[in-house]
Amino acid sequence: MTATQEPNVIDIRDESTRSAVAVAEREPDTQAVDLVAGERRERRAKAASSSTDVSSVISRGLTTFSLLVLAMLVFLFVLSGFAEARTQVGLQRRFAKSVENLAAPTGGVIDNGTPVADLRIPAIGLHQIVVQGTTSGTLRAGPGHLRATPLPGQVGNSVLFARREAYGGPFRHIGSLHKGDEILVWTMQGRARYRVDSVFTTRATRGDPIGTTAGKNQLTLVTSDPPYVGTSRLYAQAHLLDKPWAGSSDPNPLDRDELGLSGENDGILSLVLWLEVLLIAAVGSVWLWRRWTRWSAYLVCVPIVLASAWIVFENITKLLPATL
Repeated sequence: MTATQEPNVIDIRDESTRSAVAVAEREPDTQAVDLVAGERRERRAKAASSSTDVSSVISRGLTTFSLLVLAMLVFLFVLSGFAEARTQVGLQRRFAKSVENLAAPTGGVIDNGTPVADLRIPAIGLHQIVVQGTTSGTLRAGPGHLRATPLPGQVGNSVLFARREAYGGPFRHIGSLHKGDEILVWTMQGRARYRVDSVFTTRATRGDPIGTTAGKNQLTLVTSDPPYVGTSRLYAQAHLLDKPWAGSSDPNPLDRDELGLSGENDGILSLVLWLEVLLIAAVGSVWLWRRWTRWSAYLVCVPIVLASAWIVFENITKLLPATL
């Protein structure tokens, strides 16, 4: 019996040994699989984290861009009106003083921004000082006189441009004028009375009645149409009721940016420089926010950022249509 049982014992031991060896051989494979799986999970976690970071950056970028656009619109159609009103107060004093001193211009070459006339349209409640020049930057101060045409009250067709919506929108309501409405203009030469003949719109691609009209002494008011877009021109034309005065216009040729539907391309460099200033102010504000107390950072940074943003917005408006 003992002799016959020994092989069985040896066989059992051999099977146990083989099983143990097999398990031992399989354990490294299991560990390798677990290691690979762990690496995969780690890569997936990193990828998910990276994707989250990108999404966060995009989301913050879009939010910042949206806020900047909203701030620009608020500035253009609300806050800029306060700036124009303040400028008009100074222009009224300046024009009255120049008339009193007999120093107001009466024609020829006149510096841009110089007050040249006092315009009043009772039917729409308009009272504005007219400045020389019709570029986008000049029309931030109020209505502008097209320098290639005579001043109001003089022989020929005097043309005035003004904004439709931005910077107070001086010519916002000229589309509601009716035939027979009166327009009054004061210059160094005296008061000129006009009576409205027609109000109409023309496309920018068509010929525009903004030059001298032979045999007619009239006033032409020009702004953009439709509102907020500025792809066409809206006109209000009126004939002179009084005897015209002699006068002269600027003989130099007009540039494209003086015709109301384009901005000033030379304002791009100024815009880029002020955008850099705004960026530096923003980065500096974040740096101070992390190192100073909240109110200290507010008091120092907010005025600087707001002032920089205001100047940036003003430079942007110079690139937009002058009569917008």
